[in-house]
Amino acid sequence: MGTVIRSVTRTAIIAAVTALALSACANGATSQAPATPSPTGSVLSDAKSAAGPVEVAVTNPNVTSAGASFTVELSNHAIDLNDDIAGTATLSVDGRIWGGGAWAGDPGGGHHRTGTLTFTGSGQTSGPVVLTVVAGGSPAVFIWKLP
Repeated sequence: MGTVIRSVTRTAIIAAVTALALSACANGATSQAPATPSPTGSVLSDAKSAAGPVEVAVTNPNVTSAGASFTVELSNHAIDLNDDIAGTATLSVDGRIWGGGAWAGDPGGGHHRTGTLTFTGSGQTSGPVVLTVVAGGSPAVFIWKLP
């Protein structure tokens, strides 16, 4: 029963964060720098945000119909970073949640972590892209817009 409640709670949190992020995007409020083409041709820019006391930097964002990858760097001097990054991160593209989150990088512990966060493709590669990374128990939300 605990697993079902956690699953329902996680789904509700994902839906709420996605709705808020899409609302902000619709109102022109995004926390990203102007888009610049990446080497792969994607038009997603690097971005930074805060999750409580943790600075979260996302570089090399790449979203294709086959999957998505983001280099993520977490940095702070207040708490140990023990979050399950892949288990708590979410990605939606045009409102569709992508699954298969995986983390290849530094393990939990310490004040700094760097790695690559990947998701399995869902086919949709247009519209708003919303990435949520949880660090120190707080979410950092990144919003991009694909053509």
